[in-house]
Amino acid sequence: MSINRSQITSWSWAQFAQYIQSQNGRILNNSKYSPLPVFGARGRWSYVDELKACLNDFARFPQFAKMPLDKRKRAAGTLSPDTDRWFGWMGAAGRFMSLVNNYPEKLGQWLDAIPSQGPLTSTDITQYLHGMLTLLGVGLSTATRLLAMKRPDYCMPITTPNYQKLQLVFGQFCPRLRLSNKSANEIHDVAGQYVTFLSQIWSAPWWNAPVPQNPSWEHDIWLGRVAMLDTIFYHPEG
Repeated sequence: MSINRSQITSWSWAQFAQYIQSQNGRILNNSKYSPLPVFGARGRWSYVDELKACLNDFARFPQFAKMPLDKRKRAAGTLSPDTDRWFGWMGAAGRFMSLVNNYPEKLGQWLDAIPSQGPLTSTDITQYLHGMLTLLGVGLSTATRLLAMKRPDYCMPITTPNYQKLQLVFGQFCPRLRLSNKSANEIHDVAGQYVTFLSQIWSAPWWNAPVPQNPSWEHDIWLGRVAMLDTIFYHPEG
């Protein structure tokens, strides 16, 4: 990893957009997912495709339980085939999949409280995590995957394929991925760590930059600028 935390938190918009663009076509150790399709190539489903589809789904269906099943699964990361795991593939999380498929109202009671547009506060995110993480089958990866797909402008998914690189760059500022017992104290601590992590990003010049009008690929990145950090840190094992 050739970047550090201070760079990420001090980049201008131009620097950030250029770095995200440079990840398009990045060669991964795992050839199954390589080259990385940030914008799409040779007909492959890309990060931007996933981002725009999920944003559109949440705009059309504010209540998660009323979202069609295939769209719920896409937002949750359980729809895509094995070659499309952008922003975190959660198909191996059986209990979480059951919630998405059969009990979406349990997820929706917390996810629906997250506004689709406008300011998103630390309190909003903390309350969301305090609720979601109490559900059997929901961990930080699955909770932040859903959160990031609804608000990719504010939030990033924390998943196994990006966690090692996130730790290298953010060190002690990276939230703990695994919860041992999901006690109230542990959930409180992990929620606080995640918000602290995001707060560093929200202070960056690139995050506070106005929406670019041109070129169109910059506009696409801006819409999901925090979640798109996953393109930098995504390193699936071979």
